[in-house]
Amino acid sequence: MGVPERMVQVLPGANLVYLVRHPFERLVSHYIHMVNAGVEQRGINEALQDIEDNGYVAYSRYAWQLSRFLGCFPRNRIYLMTSEELRQSPASALRKLYEFIGVSADSLPKTRVLVHTRKEKRQWNRLGQFIRRTPWLDRRYRYYMGKLPPWLSNTLELATGRPVAEPEIDPSIRSRLESVFRDDIAALRMYRGAEVIDWKLGTDNVADSGHV
Repeated sequence: MGVPERMVQVLPGANLVYLVRHPFERLVSHYIHMVNAGVEQRGINEALQDIEDNGYVAYSRYAWQLSRFLGCFPRNRIYLMTSEELRQSPASALRKLYEFIGVSADSLPKTRVLVHTRKEKRQWNRLGQFIRRTPWLDRRYRYYMGKLPPWLSNTLELATGRPVAEPEIDPSIRSRLESVFRDDIAALRMYRGAEVIDWKLGTDNVADSGHV
């Protein structure tokens, strides 16, 4: 039994929120996260050679992911939100979300929303990986890094790794990925609307066709 089937058994009346972002942005972010975690050692183009059976690609196929849940939950109980609308108009996006889950808009947070970026992600060398994989050592490393003067903490950072460079996807691989994502985005637009799912792939517009 899959995840949606188990979820509906446990919480048959649940409202679900599905937060998505541009498929290429999500894919690159996923790759950088895995590099930072020390799990991914390959370059991004090597990691994307086989796009037919590829976790980076599958997680960005949102309509396909969504279709599995639509087999278990009614359409009106699944709310699709993009990270782009949440970043650009957080108050408006949260107001719509609150309306969906039945929470008063008076509960909207008053504090500024902090946006997490991937600029601080690092590619650890052997020393850095040893520290990260040794819990007590990792805790001490993080503690003292926050206490040291910047010049010394920067020196230690250079000794344990380097920032993860923004990866560049080879044009031929990107073209193959675009063909995979194009129909998926079109189907997602039918679910939420083209005015919300306004992602572009290269210089092409995504046709308003398909269904979820």
